[in-house]
Amino acid sequence: MIVNSNRKCRTYANPATPSLNFRLANSTTSLPSQILAGYGDWVNDSIQQGWDGYLVTVMFHNLSGSMNSQISQMDQEVTSLFSKLITRMVRKPRSPAWVPLLPKGIFVPDLPVFKWTKTNLSDVSTNNGLHMHGIILANRWGRLTDPLDLHFRQKRATYVTGKIRSIHVVQITDRPRYTTDYAGKGLKRRCFNSDHILILPRTLSELPDPAFPSAISP
Repeated sequence: MIVNSNRKCRTYANPATPSLNFRLANSTTSLPSQILAGYGDWVNDSIQQGWDGYLVTVMFHNLSGSMNSQISQMDQEVTSLFSKLITRMVRKPRSPAWVPLLPKGIFVPDLPVFKWTKTNLSDVSTNNGLHMHGIILANRWGRLTDPLDLHFRQKRATYVTGKIRSIHVVQITDRPRYTTDYAGKGLKRRCFNSDHILILPRTLSELPDPAFPSAISP
């Protein structure tokens, strides 16, 4: 797969059908707006069913290589972050019995847009501003009873590791469809295509193994 290396994102490849576990328009001809609308409906429905929704922004230290390589590194870092979160939310993350309590995430890479407001220089200079937006759906029915925005602030040292420079988490209190659309705006700006959507967790076999205490310490 070839990614547009022009940071102005003037070209856009037709999106391939993503491998999804959630309800959305997944046709190979789906437009970004249709894909995001499907996710927005899913996020809205989940919140209506009692889940907590969060807008997540992840910034990174300098990433080497091409844009493809940088996105791959971001995916690895966010997947690792998500694995840590899972082990703090459920006691047996690899057990099918705990699947209903697992958090769920949608992440899309993004590039900064021009703003009149003051912007942190490091946010636009590092990796030319390439970063990750996401939506996390979580619950407080397992081990973790705190909201995730509080949890990430209190456990910052646990998650801001490796190539991750910062994590910003805000609970979605209204307009979940709009917030989901914002999180995926990289698709609408045609910087990226549906191949770049990171869905977590992927499979049970990829979840942390509780046999390793370091992976599940509170």
